[in-house]
Order: sequence, then structure tokens, then C-alpha cells
Amino acid sequence: MSFETLTDKIVKVRKPHTCIWCGEEITDKARYRSYIYEGQFNSDYLHIECSDAMYRCDKDTMANEGFEPYDQQRGKSWEEVGHEMEYVEAKA
Repeated sequence: MSFETLTDKIVKVRKPHTCIWCGEEITDKARYRSYIYEGQFNSDYLHIECSDAMYRCDKDTMANEGFEPYDQQRGKSWEEVGHEMEYVEAKA
């Protein structure tokens, strides 16, 4: 897996964006990132607290598995929600 950061900075957004970590709307300050991943250019916005949470995640797991965009809890790393999450069986 190849990953190269091009831009990583805090910005004031001029229009609403969706946080790549939690999927909630960003209307104020955000972390903007642009990068090359697996040969493809990507860019995204994160809430400041979501960016901090992402960087607190286990680096080996993040490097090997990545994460599902828009599917995390705002401002929480995987380790912080791991003990709170439980499997709920779907009812038919």
C-alpha cells in the first residue's frame, strides 16, 4: 500500500463539507488533506476532533485496513468506542 501526503492543514471552510471520518457536516474549521493513495489523488475534510481521533487509532490497523469513510463516531478513535460497541442481531 502506498500513501504520500501532499497537503495537511487547518482551514476555515467557505462552504459546508462532509467529514470523511464521521459523515457529519463541517461548517467552521476543518483539517484539509490531499494525498496520493495507491496511485490515485484524493482529498478530504475532517472535523478537527475527528482528525485527532484518526491519528490516535492504531497505526498498524490503519495502515493495513484503512477505514470506512463516514462510518466512525465524531471525535472518537476505534479504541475509544471498541468497549462501547456491541453486536446487535438484526430482527426479522
